[in-house]
Amino acid sequence: MNRNILLSSLLVSVLLFPAIFWTLSVTPALADPEEAEPLYVGVAKYYDNRKCVVTSTHDDFAYNTSAWQNCLSMLTEKKIYHIVAIITNATTRETGWDFIQYWVDQGYAEAGSHSRNHVHTPYTGTDPYDGRPRISYEWQINGSKNDIIGNLTLPKWWRYGDREYVYAWIEPYGLCDDTVRQWLGYCHYLCDRMVSTRWYDFAGWDSSKGLFYRVGYTVEMGSPPWEGDASVSSLNDKFNSAYNNGKMYYLITHPGHVNWSEGNYADQHTDYISNRKDVWYVPLGLLYLYHWVKVRNIVNVTSTVSGLNKVFKLSIGVTDHLNYGVSYPITYVFDIPSSWTGGYVYYRYLETDPWILIENKSSQDFFNGIDTSRFNFTDHKAYVSVSFSDISHEIHLQLRNTTMPSPSPLVGGIWIPVDKLQLLAPWIVLASTTISATVIMAVSLRLRRRDRTL
Repeated sequence: MNRNILLSSLLVSVLLFPAIFWTLSVTPALADPEEAEPLYVGVAKYYDNRKCVVTSTHDDFAYNTSAWQNCLSMLTEKKIYHIVAIITNATTRETGWDFIQYWVDQGYAEAGSHSRNHVHTPYTGTDPYDGRPRISYEWQINGSKNDIIGNLTLPKWWRYGDREYVYAWIEPYGLCDDTVRQWLGYCHYLCDRMVSTRWYDFAGWDSSKGLFYRVGYTVEMGSPPWEGDASVSSLNDKFNSAYNNGKMYYLITHPGHVNWSEGNYADQHTDYISNRKDVWYVPLGLLYLYHWVKVRNIVNVTSTVSGLNKVFKLSIGVTDHLNYGVSYPITYVFDIPSSWTGGYVYYRYLETDPWILIENKSSQDFFNGIDTSRFNFTDHKAYVSVSFSDISHEIHLQLRNTTMPSPSPLVGGIWIPVDKLQLLAPWIVLASTTISATVIMAVSLRLRRRDRTL
């Protein structure tokens, strides 16, 4: 009787051992969800979460002059992004378009529309002030936009496939009426710069017209017959006001009314405002393209999977993508786990594409308008700046505190870490069961022989 109980106990114990081992081997370790994955916060107010914005606009371009040459040379050399406000019907291939193309190709100039022949509103009949024909609203607004697109090859920030974009309208004489606003919205302009000084903020969105309300400027540098500022200290003070308060510094000029010579006020002031690592330098049209994405919630952000392998999907509507391009990088802000001491961001446009590591920058680097990531481990933030592409209306992102295993996935799916013990567990269970059965049979035979002997 006692031998049978002993044998049964031994059998149960030996058989339970592999089952217990299996259970322990396949139970995953639980992680604190807040420590396991980044969380999307929203679009940063300024690119790369910069402190301040500098943008400049330069009016009344009709043809190449020494003033324009000196102006654009200085701004390009100091990496200050700017708009050239073009009077398109006064510009010819020989005297203007080739000149503008050269400066656009340098990477710092944006082509903005300043109408076709710079007349007063309304755009009908003849201008009583100078006798020029005003033709029509469409001719002035849509026509000047088409002139720019037809005569220039615009860089990637103003392109989407074979489409090109003009985002900025510079009002001739600072004049506007309701019909101008309607046509600007219809032609997919985003900003409308008027003549109003001491401006440091964004214009609000005009939902009835489909673009932002009229925006002014902070100061006009130079000595025009109207109001201008040629004092270095006064100009610098106006920039300081924008910088110290996290605002925007809108600088404008009419280049023919500025002294661009070396060491003079324009040279000194542009030295003062340039090459700052915490300032976003951007031309006016792209500034408002970025702001449009943020305030209109143009990009939808969702996520799949969780933990280290979480993937964020950034999506833009087909119509918005076609109408505005959005080829300038937008900065998306993420909360990252406090335990992270390193960071890597991977992106791809199609789920079948391989993952690509985004270049990482620090707050000590000088850069503007590039696809990049920047981590702030003190504040537990990641700033990911990335642009949409011609091949997709989506961007897929993965933020990690370790590099992605190589090779990257070539097809859709998520890489999952392999637990080698878990892979071996079934074989261990099988071996344990075999050994257990052998031991039981051996003990059983030995007991039976003993009984026969007795």
